[in-house]
This record gives sequence, structure tokens and C-alpha cells, in this order.
Amino acid sequence: MIRKRDLVDLLFLIGFAVYGLGNYIGLKQGLSKGLILSNLPFLAILLFYAVDAVYRKRIGNMLSGTYWLCMLYIGSLMASMFVGLRGGIPGLNSGNVLLSCLLFAAPFNAAVVVQFYHRDDDHFSFSTLLLKSLGLLIAINLLGYVAGIRSFGHSFEGRANFPFIRGIYTGAHVLSIISLMLLFHLRDFTKRPCPSA
Repeated sequence: MIRKRDLVDLLFLIGFAVYGLGNYIGLKQGLSKGLILSNLPFLAILLFYAVDAVYRKRIGNMLSGTYWLCMLYIGSLMASMFVGLRGGIPGLNSGNVLLSCLLFAAPFNAAVVVQFYHRDDDHFSFSTLLLKSLGLLIAINLLGYVAGIRSFGHSFEGRANFPFIRGIYTGAHVLSIISLMLLFHLRDFTKRPCPSA
């Protein structure tokens, strides 16, 4: 039998890889299609939590001020999209603006749901799950590059251009985040320069 926490963990684990595939579809077949695909795993986590909460007839409110501060920041990102839409930025329409806003909010709230299902698990490490998820995103990009899949975003001849990441700098940023996370996973790195299990 699959436990609830295992299901949300799996959905979150594949979330960024699906996001990468959504970027590829968005650049090849249309931004809205890509945004829909990118949102699916995170929306599935939120939908699962909503159905589970209704089934249990209990919705707990354990949100802190930090959550609302983060949501305020995400709200400012959403507002900027509508300012861009009103300003007539090329490529923006009401559909992909709404889907972009959803993509801003869904992963963060899905991460909160993952934390909720692990609230009593002292051995759970969200940073390890996030590291694996980002690592999976890089892995599918490397496999796609080796398989000869062409990047439809910005690319340079003679360089490794990740096909499932939207821009040339996004891949570098993801690799930087992974490197920083690995650095924080090191324990007593002068004597044991290997990440903890």
C-alpha cells in the first residue's frame, strides 16, 4: 500500500523534471501548453491534499508568518505579470499570464504540503528531496543533450545547451543551487569530504 507521504514525495521528486519538459513543449508548441505541463505535478500534490483534507474532514492551519511573507513576495511576482500584460509586453496574453502566476504559486505551496505530510517524521530532509528533484532536472537535460535534442531557447554553437531549460543562464543557476546545497550537505569536509547519507 502506498503511503500518502510517499505519493507526494514522488510527485515532488519528478516535479522539476516535468517542469523542464514543459519548458521544451512551451518553446516548441506554445507557451500555454508548456505551462500547463509544468504545473501538473505540483497541482496534483495540492489536489491530493485538498481531497485528503475533505475526506478527513479536518483542515489544519499550521501556517506561520514566514509562509505569508513568501506568499506576499509571490503575489508581487503575479502582480508584475499583470503590469506587463497591461503594458503590452510581446508574447503575453491573459491565458499564459494566469498560467505563469499559477506556476509561481503551485511549487511553493506543494512544498508546504510535502512538509505537512512529514511533520511527524524527524528523519525527513526536505533539502535532500529538493536536491534529488533538481538533480533529476539536470539529469534529463544531460540525457537530452547527449541524445541530440536541440534546445529551442537561447543557445550557442559549441556549448552544452540544455534542451529542457528555458534559457542559457537558467541551467547555470540550477547548477549553482545544486553546488551550494551539496556544500551544505558536507560534514567535517576536511576529514570526510563526502555528503552525508
